Amino acid sequence: MSGHSIDQPDFNQMLLRDRIDAVCDRFEELLRDGKQPRIEDFLNETTEPDRSALLRELLVLEMAYRRRNAETPAMADYSPRFPGDTEVLCEVMARQTDADPDAFTRTDTFKGEHETPSAHSKPTELPERIGRYRVEKVLGEGDSGESIWLTTTT
Repeated sequence: MSGHSIDQPDFNQMLLRDRIDAVCDRFEELLRDGKQPRIEDFLNETTEPDRSALLRELLVLEMAYRRRNAETPAMADYSPRFPGDTEVLCEVMARQTDADPDAFTRTDTFKGEHETPSAHSKPTELPERIGRYRVEKVLGEGDSGESIWLTTTT
């Protein structure tokens, strides 16, 4: 044997990334074709903990395409659809609120992939507002070290 091996957690992470990328590619193809795919239909293809990572990526894509179409995605659009995913919704909404719709990138679910400078910058103090959302408090940190905030619509 050559002594080369793939660390099992790294291999599993690669498989997860590939699965999520494949689902996101199909979802984005439908968006590009002007269709309105339902995130829920694509989430049925996985279970936790992969589901949260997939939801995060699909939300970023859908919100970016909605903004490109002059829509303003709001928490109220998503919280009834994903009532158990408040942390993921807050994280994605916070990142996407002030994003340029023509320069979106997917999130940093895989630590280093699809990064944007603003996605990783941690504020030195709690911002008062993020777009039309008032920041109430920090709820914690996500898997990638990003802050998760409790916000209210103003």
